[in-house]
Amino acid sequence: MNYEVPIQYSVKHQQPYFSYWDANGNRHFVWFEDARARAAKFQLVVDYRLRGVGAWQLGLNFPQSAFLVAEFFATKRVI
Repeated sequence: MNYEVPIQYSVKHQQPYFSYWDANGNRHFVWFEDARARAAKFQLVVDYRLRGVGAWQLGLNFPQSAFLVAEFFATKRVI
């Protein structure tokens, strides 16, 4: 099904989302990650001087992530 609903951004949660009503009348909220949301999380790491961050992605390509990591952090490889 194609609901064609607008993507919104929660300033409170620093996260994009959209909502839709299905054929049975149930409302669904879908939260997801974008570059703004990831940058907000990385800024918290910098602000609170945390010692690291971890992330993973499943299936979808998110090339902005590598750019954001390079902008916010000096990376170290641990093997």
